[in-house]
Amino acid sequence: MRKLLLVSLLVFLLCFTFACQDKEARAELEEFRAQVALEEQNKALILQWYEELDKANIDACIEMFSPDFLWYAPSNSPTPMSKEKSQEYMIEGSKAFPKMIHKIEEIMTAGDKVIARTIDYLTHEGEYLGIPATGKKIEFSVIVIFQVKDGKIVEIREEVDLLGAIQQIGLELKLKEGEK
Repeated sequence: MRKLLLVSLLVFLLCFTFACQDKEARAELEEFRAQVALEEQNKALILQWYEELDKANIDACIEMFSPDFLWYAPSNSPTPMSKEKSQEYMIEGSKAFPKMIHKIEEIMTAGDKVIARTIDYLTHEGEYLGIPATGKKIEFSVIVIFQVKDGKIVEIREEVDLLGAIQQIGLELKLKEGEK
């Protein structure tokens, strides 16, 4: 009788231990699923942002920014653009390049970050950086790291091949005299 009681107690303890481990595993799995779902929502937000940007729907793009949004261009810039300054920047760009296509080559998520590598195709139809419209079609690469919080973009860190882009427009670089 004593052995039966001891075996029963041992079986109960083993079942309890496995049940607790199973609950921990399920909780961990649910946490992982929630993180994946959040990353997919963040990715969808960024894809929607690019879609609106290609339509030159700047207001829709700005709506996706949080009130304390900052844009670093280049990504190590000591003076990021505020939400308002970013809106001006995007409007100026869409005037100079109204036909914009961002071809997403890669997009990935990691926590609250979404990283996109694009090839941008633009037509220079308005003044940009003091260079009058040339009508030239240009393309260049861009890497952007977005940070998303509560369904809004809170930060952009961007690396653009701006030199390549403005050279395609017609800008030429020359060494200053005496610095050869």
